[in-house]
Amino acid sequence: MKPNCTSNQKNVAQRRMNLPVLGMVVSRRLVNSVTRLSACAAALLLTSPRPTRAATIVSSLSNALSLVLFSSSQWAGSSFQTDGRFWMLSSATVGLAPGAPDHSTAILQLFSDNAGTPGLALADLGSQTVTNGYSLYTFTAASMITLNPFTTYWIGVGNVETNRALNVGLLLTDPFTYSGVPGASMTNSVSTGTGFQHTPPTTWTPGGSGLALLFAVDGTPVVVPEPGGALWVLSLVGVVACMDLSKQKMRGRGDHVSAGDESGRAP
Repeated sequence: MKPNCTSNQKNVAQRRMNLPVLGMVVSRRLVNSVTRLSACAAALLLTSPRPTRAATIVSSLSNALSLVLFSSSQWAGSSFQTDGRFWMLSSATVGLAPGAPDHSTAILQLFSDNAGTPGLALADLGSQTVTNGYSLYTFTAASMITLNPFTTYWIGVGNVETNRALNVGLLLTDPFTYSGVPGASMTNSVSTGTGFQHTPPTTWTPGGSGLALLFAVDGTPVVVPEPGGALWVLSLVGVVACMDLSKQKMRGRGDHVSAGDESGRAP
């Protein structure tokens, strides 16, 4: 005699027979998802700006300097212009000496250009204690700071002490020379002002030509993949894969809802 199977028992048996098939489908979907996610990650890496080796963008430190005594909260700044590339600012270097018997404290900031004088403070490269005679002090950027192509920036140095002076290396007479990457430049002009401790001046006074704060700026050029190159093509493939993955996620959500509706129906 044939066994008498109820409809519920038949459904359970069919579901058990389908389990291996469902496992294969899930496995294939998992592999496809991982593959597409890898393509997405590759696309992001390929399309993101890639830094290369660090270099000196501009430097005027080879000029003959004079140590100028800065009183409390006094600032001075000079400008430089980038070339046609994007840069990640690494550091800026200036020549300093203590203006007090024990020590002095200097702060260095990066500014935008405001009609030939320092404008908005873009980055604070920190402060350092100045001791033991004249020396070069390098202020390192603590975060990622991007310098745009063909743009004028200012390096400003201030004395943050309230009762100690600070000696800053300036050029007071011509000639003025500078070095750096092709296309970048510096100017032999200075702006001065009075701030308050770590706060830079709100108003800067041009000091005329023939005067300059001597400094060097180091950075890392940023390389962006060019359209038409192999990296650009691969990145487009990754972007397409990302879009396809997003579409499949939306479809999968719809299938999941449908499957839930089917399982909830009475046999």
